Amino acid sequence: MAKGARVVIDVSGLRRAAAQIRGVPDRKVKQAVQRTRATLVRSLRAETARQVAEKQLNLPARTISPYIRVDQGSAGGLDYVAVTASNTRLPLQAFRPKVSKTSGVTVTTWLDSPAKRLPHAFVRPGKGVWQRIPARAGMSSGPSGLVHRLPVVARKGPSLRRTLQPAGPGRLAAHRRDDVVDELLSFGRNVLSREIERQLAL
Repeated sequence: MAKGARVVIDVSGLRRAAAQIRGVPDRKVKQAVQRTRATLVRSLRAETARQVAEKQLNLPARTISPYIRVDQGSAGGLDYVAVTASNTRLPLQAFRPKVSKTSGVTVTTWLDSPAKRLPHAFVRPGKGVWQRIPARAGMSSGPSGLVHRLPVVARKGPSLRRTLQPAGPGRLAAHRRDDVVDELLSFGRNVLSREIERQLAL
């Protein structure tokens, strides 16, 4: 299931299913369940990064992975493993922007959206993408079209949280969020089924 900007995999049935197998001591059942959940926790971070890189963000999985957290716990009678994406906005330079002295910076962040152009933007090595504020209606500007009194600002990409955040009225686009959630839930079920069988040598 998906709750807010995270994906929750229900693992409550794992213990019940393992306990129903005859001839397996309770100690081994408990150990098998713990190891199976641990395997899912270890593998889910990499799978989430792979899915987001493949379907949503114009970034390699290795860049996405540090912004993903996987937790396990129990609440309201539910045993779960949950994937949560960081709310920290990603550095725009990680999206491999194209820089031009005449047109500024052009960058593609979402795979299902066109590239965006940031006029008067430039890259500061090691400090990301910055932009001189273009003039808007009613603002005093110089011959270059830049506003003298406004600062140069840092531009950043979207937060990874948006990849798992549901769309809706007044919210930002989903960017194939449902596809990623479905893949992660299916992946979780497959890992749980395969690993518990392996642990109990069925």
